[in-house]
Amino acid sequence: MKINNVETLLIKAPVKKPFKTSFERYIKPTIMGMDILDFDNLMLKLDKSILHNSSAKAACDIAIYDILGQYYKTPLYRYLGVVTGNHIRTQFNPFDKDISELEFDMGTRIPLENNKLVSIGNQNTFGNHVVKLPTKDVNGNLVFKDALVSTLQDINRGYLPYTRANILRQAFKLLGDRYGWGDSFNGRDCSSFIMYVYKTFGFRLPKERR
Repeated sequence: MKINNVETLLIKAPVKKPFKTSFERYIKPTIMGMDILDFDNLMLKLDKSILHNSSAKAACDIAIYDILGQYYKTPLYRYLGVVTGNHIRTQFNPFDKDISELEFDMGTRIPLENNKLVSIGNQNTFGNHVVKLPTKDVNGNLVFKDALVSTLQDINRGYLPYTRANILRQAFKLLGDRYGWGDSFNGRDCSSFIMYVYKTFGFRLPKERR
């Protein structure tokens, strides 16, 4: 599915003047004619085109997932949630193990529902974020299910502002983590430490330096 009418990316995006400027100057000429399903390449080019604008990154992510949602006929994104803590878990769900106690690492992007549901699977949603997660049905087809994440857990609506204070704040959240080369022993090595911190600002850094 080719992106021919790039203005459709603005439909669900939180449109502000800085984003409009970035959109016209960098994003529009970058993604014109690209295939929306060539997701990895598309996001890589977007990263390069808006390297220092984390708010524009978040807006583009939301909008692109919305277009994907239209393609798959399911709303993938309402709001972009970014895990800003070391780890978070979905709430225990005795009725559906596919979405029960799933762990997400720092920097993971999770779709947050805007229109909050009252209950999910006989569970009240009070005090929780409602997140939409991809799973599969008995036939192996892609389906999306609503899960709960406590509002006490460290998750932010959109990427964090890229400031020195926030870099230090995120780095200290990983203090005490076990060192593991190549992330072995369920730990992190020096390069992944940097990767996880910067993912919370919308930067996707390579694992190895070339």
